[in-house]
Amino acid sequence: MSSHLAPVATPPVGFYQRGLEKAQAVMDQALADSTRDRQDAAAAELQSWLSAAGAGTTLLDASPEDLLVYLEEWWLPNHPADDRGEIWPPVSVSAGPGRVCN
Repeated sequence: MSSHLAPVATPPVGFYQRGLEKAQAVMDQALADSTRDRQDAAAAELQSWLSAAGAGTTLLDASPEDLLVYLEEWWLPNHPADDRGEIWPPVSVSAGPGRVCN
């Protein structure tokens, strides 16, 4: 018994790029301008911090450990969630199993 695999058709030229552009268009419509602006600002701030660290790390090659250090040492102390300095609001467990609510 032999198994024959069907040949995979080569996608037309530009297929992948068009797919990326369509995905970007969906993402552009999925977020409010203010959300996109905050994301861009956060990415720029992270890149600036990585550059200042002097290890030559960029957004493209930052490790999970790099991100953890950034969050612990820079983001959380400099971006409190409210005037009380709380990072997250207090939470309580609701009546439903496994649910947490504010």
